[in-house]
Amino acid sequence: MADYTTALEGAGQKLEFHQLVSNTTVDFKAFVTQFEDQYVSEWNEETVFGRMDPIATFKRTGRKISLGWDIPSYSSQDAVQIMNKISILTRMLYPSYELSAHPSSTHISGPPLMRIKFMNLMQTSFGEFVGQGLLGFVKGFTVSPIFESGFIDGTPAGDGAVGLIYPRGYKMACEFTVLHTHKLGWYGLDETPPASDTDTADETETPAASSRFANNEHGNEYPYGVTRDTEVNVAAPSDDLTAAASASDDVDTEAAREISEAEAQAMLEAMNLPTGVDDNSAEADAWRTWAAGMDSR
Repeated sequence: MADYTTALEGAGQKLEFHQLVSNTTVDFKAFVTQFEDQYVSEWNEETVFGRMDPIATFKRTGRKISLGWDIPSYSSQDAVQIMNKISILTRMLYPSYELSAHPSSTHISGPPLMRIKFMNLMQTSFGEFVGQGLLGFVKGFTVSPIFESGFIDGTPAGDGAVGLIYPRGYKMACEFTVLHTHKLGWYGLDETPPASDTDTADETETPAASSRFANNEHGNEYPYGVTRDTEVNVAAPSDDLTAAASASDDVDTEAAREISEAEAQAMLEAMNLPTGVDDNSAEADAWRTWAAGMDSR
């Protein structure tokens, strides 16, 4: 049974984490369950005697992204690789150190800054690093095995072997604070902006005629790389995607195990999906293609 989500991952539908100091990258299929992009402006407010409204002084506008995603495994080998990926990701929370002549002392040489990319929702939309992930820092990752999906016993045979188990699936979450690598705000109050910034018939969406965002001709693409002139092309799956899906039939075929009717029924109940599905129906085939991955998660 093919894991067609691999083809989608190859087409860019993935979460990508890159740590700068170690030049380490790890990615996961984009089973995103939470995406909250928070833009918060901070103001100093001072109240004075006799004045009804506070005197407000602007400080800054910050951006934080709350991210949650599921990590399913398609096969036993996939479960092992996913645990390895999560291990790599957790190691990205640590800084780099300089080797000292005194073994008892260490000096931080680089903080664990990361770039996270999730298609156009989390990427640098213009500037020097356009197309790359957003730069920032993560205060921690939450790793929660999905116990309802079960575990794979990887304990080697033999007396005294150390027990090894691999969860068939995980839920992960983090909060990411964005550090922008380009200017923000409106610039050029006394200058005439380029025609591309003002050439519009919709005056309600047009900024002041003498300013442009981020002092950049592509500033109006912040933050998601989209403008009012962006065209949407909805097409049938490309030949490359179809070929990638077909190729995935040959990946981990032996490692992937079929699920029984009883296991499938238990999985449906655990995932709060409708029960009583005819095992031979088209509906059963549809969810089994996806649920086979959950069987190994």
